[in-house]
Amino acid sequence: MGQTIFLYAQRPAPDLSELSLEDLMNVRVTSAAKKEQSLSQTAAAVYVITAEEIRRSGVTTLTDALRLAPGVQVAQLSSDTWAISIRGFNAVYSNKLLVLIDGRSVYSAVFSGVLWNEEDLMLEDIERIEVIRGPGAALWGSNAVNGVINIITRPAHETQGTRVTLGGGSQDRGLGKARYGGSFRESLDYRIYGKYFNRNSLGGIAGVYDGSGWSMTRGGFRADWKATARDNLTFEGSMYRGEAGQIAYLILPAVGAPGPVPLTDNSGGDFLLRWKRHLARGSEIAAQAYYDRAHRGNFPLGQNEDALNLDFQHHVRLGERNDMIWGGGFCSTRVRSSAVNFTPASIQPHTSLQSFSAFAQDEVVLVPERLWATAGARFEHNDYTGWESQPTLRLLWKPRQRHALWAAASRAVRIPSVYEVSIRLPVPAGSLLPFPATVIGNSHLRSESLLAYELGYRVQAAQHISLDVAAFYNRYNRLVGYNPLPLPPVGPLPQILLQTSSAMRGQTYGGEFSATYIPVHVWSLQGSYSLFRGEWSAGPGTRSAVNTFVAGQTPRHQFQIRSSFSPLRSFQFDTNLFYVSGWTSYPVPAVTRVDTRLGWTLNQKTQFDFVVQNALQPGHVEFFSSASGGVTERVRRAVYGKITLQF
Repeated sequence: MGQTIFLYAQRPAPDLSELSLEDLMNVRVTSAAKKEQSLSQTAAAVYVITAEEIRRSGVTTLTDALRLAPGVQVAQLSSDTWAISIRGFNAVYSNKLLVLIDGRSVYSAVFSGVLWNEEDLMLEDIERIEVIRGPGAALWGSNAVNGVINIITRPAHETQGTRVTLGGGSQDRGLGKARYGGSFRESLDYRIYGKYFNRNSLGGIAGVYDGSGWSMTRGGFRADWKATARDNLTFEGSMYRGEAGQIAYLILPAVGAPGPVPLTDNSGGDFLLRWKRHLARGSEIAAQAYYDRAHRGNFPLGQNEDALNLDFQHHVRLGERNDMIWGGGFCSTRVRSSAVNFTPASIQPHTSLQSFSAFAQDEVVLVPERLWATAGARFEHNDYTGWESQPTLRLLWKPRQRHALWAAASRAVRIPSVYEVSIRLPVPAGSLLPFPATVIGNSHLRSESLLAYELGYRVQAAQHISLDVAAFYNRYNRLVGYNPLPLPPVGPLPQILLQTSSAMRGQTYGGEFSATYIPVHVWSLQGSYSLFRGEWSAGPGTRSAVNTFVAGQTPRHQFQIRSSFSPLRSFQFDTNLFYVSGWTSYPVPAVTRVDTRLGWTLNQKTQFDFVVQNALQPGHVEFFSSASGGVTERVRRAVYGKITLQF
């Protein structure tokens, strides 16, 4: 909780589609070290999804845009529900992935995860998405266990004028977006926007569940003020309201309630204020505060969550060899819940949580222009597990100008959620066990911990070819599972209690490979492959535990090939091929998906797009939950078109 990123670059972003491979290796990123540095100088597995990649992919949701990054597992369950993770542990609410939007953490302490249907951003305002595969807890704090996704939107001065987009199709029945940007006295730039969409249901398996659609309205603003020659202020905020009918998945891993729930609503808003001051010799100080509120009527237990975060950091250069960043933060979260949808369930009705933290990280030049070492740690205190330490050590070696070899060892933790600590929930037969049970929380849960070891290599092998390889080995301890507590039989079936406990341990290993090839300036090819393996068992001293992690629930193999072709300046033809291997433990077959976009630029003010998604088959399944009796939805073939006007 309380993770923050501060953006250091306010200058206009380059059009990455027009850069050479050498320029792409030097694209500036901020997520891996909480400061601006080139991609080739980063000792972590980082992939940048650019604004141009998002536009040319033809996607209409942030979640589908994340499919473009290697090593990210994206599975759609229903019209408004996705399971997204990095390096395993994928679930409806993946609890080991930290997600930020302009420095605002959207990771919820209530259920340890992200509700992706609340993050319906205006894709045209995204500057880039930085995806870190591997732990980032030394800088970002607890819950940045398997990865960090940092979504960075454009400064207001890059979105001037009026932009209107209208479209619709078989899946997105209707969508409309409008944005206006302006300036005031040359020191204040701003934009305001609004959007609405109405989406069809995906459709059930053999008519078991027909679901319902999803609609949402969102509006927001951003203002960037250059107060003085050294001081910059950013104000931004948004409000949303949506309605959806969906399969009712509960918050605990692998636990769910069967069947659909009625059309429900969720709403919320956020406001962020960030201040940054430039100091001498490239040093900077920055502070930010944000408030986030969410009402979730579609949860099994009605929920209102309010979060306030305060953060500070100082980036200072100490001589020629040391580059240090340090800071701290405070987070306060308040949760109010009541059993409105499933009355047999209960949870602590009012919960208030606070955490505070401090961190420091120093990058040391061991051999000028050849060898760097980075050491850092974050220390946090939270109400559930007390003090936590999360250190990291990273090395970067450049034997030649276009070659970079890096290695890292890190520790990260995940704090228990409100649901894991205090829930009481009847579970139907077949969800976790062949007979009915009741899940109960545990106020003595310990934090889940990870020891991660990584190795990576980047190279621009030739003028038109670049390669990026990363491998990892992870050891997990104190993973949350369920310990059975027997009760006297009631009725024809035995009854038991399943108490959440720090009962499991595991290990995972694998790697990712990505490559870019630009044979001619009008055509580029990108490809990636990822491998994942894992195994879990009961921890020491645990005689019996219900395992919530199944190795076969994460695809072992994923690869993709993307082609971007511009035969004429006014025409663009883009094709994305994705392959995901089948699950070995559940009935989710392998999937090959092809998305195609045709773009036509009529003039500087008018753009037409025609997109076909999932072109190879009428529908396929991407996820399975035994907790809901196998009830899920099929991702259908979708066709849509849109027109964009700028003036």
